[in-house]
Amino acid sequence: MTNQPGSRDDATVTKGATAGQGPAAWAWTAVVVAILNAIAVGIGLVVIAVDHIHSSIAADGAWINVVAGPTFPLLAALILRQRDPAKPRRQDRLAWLFLGLGLLCTATVVVFTYAAYGVRHDLPLTSAFVWVETWLWTSVVPGVALLFLWFPTGDVVGLRWRWAVRAAIGADVCLWLGAAFQPGRLSDFQDRVANPLGFSAAQHVLGPFDGLGHALLALAFFAAVASLVVRYQRGDGRVRG
Repeated sequence: MTNQPGSRDDATVTKGATAGQGPAAWAWTAVVVAILNAIAVGIGLVVIAVDHIHSSIAADGAWINVVAGPTFPLLAALILRQRDPAKPRRQDRLAWLFLGLGLLCTATVVVFTYAAYGVRHDLPLTSAFVWVETWLWTSVVPGVALLFLWFPTGDVVGLRWRWAVRAAIGADVCLWLGAAFQPGRLSDFQDRVANPLGFSAAQHVLGPFDGLGHALLALAFFAAVASLVVRYQRGDGRVRG
């Protein structure tokens, strides 16, 4: 006589199938975000070229925004697609960071394009976009440092390395404080427009934060590269490959 599977077995199978569908659904969402980011970046570059807007993407190293905008969400999709639902979800943090940085990098291109085009053609909300453009970039490089610290497991290589994560976050905050309210003309717009919310008092109070942010960022990047070396030495063939 053949035993029939009970309701408990059916529930287990259903629960496993549902858990497996979650990462796959989010992976497809990340792919859609990558496509939308590519379209947004492409439109921004076309507007910059057609309107002959001066852009210092190559000089400032902002090419990472153009490349990472479409590609980082695809890396997030790959991580989510390959994740085993039965294992801890530490890698999900790495996927969300890839996805968030992809959106942030795309936003930097879009915001700069609208701000620069708005300055020339007197579009509404231009001042707001100009102000956001002054500080939106500050989170990109600390975010990349955090990616290196978490790659590929979604966590630091050991408890002693958690200070580097705090250093990257602190660098982000300090760089934002040093840029958001800094007075003066903005080089991104060929010195034709000043920071709408910049004031001289902030330069004395918040000015030192910029130097502190760069120092913390250098420490975070040094630790990130060192942690990759340590992870490689400790890792198995899967980590090294």
